Amino acid sequence: MALFGFRVRSADRDSAGDAARMQRLADTLSALVAEIEHERSGLRSRREQAAENAAFSMAALEDDGADHLSGKVDGLTNTMSRYSERIAVLQAQADFVGGLLEDIALFTREYGIAIQGPAAAMHRTGSGY
Repeated sequence: MALFGFRVRSADRDSAGDAARMQRLADTLSALVAEIEHERSGLRSRREQAAENAAFSMAALEDDGADHLSGKVDGLTNTMSRYSERIAVLQAQADFVGGLLEDIALFTREYGIAIQGPAAAMHRTGSGY
């Protein structure tokens, strides 16, 4: 409706724009969660492998008294510690991004914005990520 030369945008167009923005944000955050989980999974596997290597080296050290393995055990212990620290940082990142996805779900539910994906599931159920 034009009143004094001003036109009002349609509510459908506004809703579509809102949904597109929220969808892009949710998709980006979901991709970040996947990246974080991929890195975390890889580090867990490497940490487990380092633990196995350390256990075998420690057993050989105890059985054979092979002093050259002592440095290897220490190195593997340090490696496992670094992996554990990084995994903890990644968990904090995943929790933070998951919280943002929960915020998107709350926001879109409050304003009646329709989106798809993990945030949409929270939107429908009100449950956490």
